[in-house]
Amino acid sequence: MTETMRKVTVIGGGITGLSTAFYLQKEARERGISLELTLIEAAHRLGGKIQTIKRDGFIIERGPDAFLARKDSMRTLVKELGLESELIRSSAGQTFVLAGEELHPVPGGSAYRGISLRF
Repeated sequence: MTETMRKVTVIGGGITGLSTAFYLQKEARERGISLELTLIEAAHRLGGKIQTIKRDGFIIERGPDAFLARKDSMRTLVKELGLESELIRSSAGQTFVLAGEELHPVPGGSAYRGISLRF
């Protein structure tokens, strides 16, 4: 019996599309399925809204720059990708949000306890 090649196209190279492609490939390997995966992204780079830039000696995060440590799915993905050593925990004790041209502290007791991942 000849196994047929499964063809899958994932639209979008943001975190959702990249995660989908990763887990499709992982599942195909585990089940011994031949998979031809195509990823289509309109932009000139992958990552969607997630972007880290370096300018004038500073690291600037565009889009989401952290994830909630209490969300198991992100911790699992980071571990499976082998990126645990790239995590930077917020140890400053205070997190800020830039609105307009001002930094505003996130109020104490809020649910935000983020972990950043630098690329």
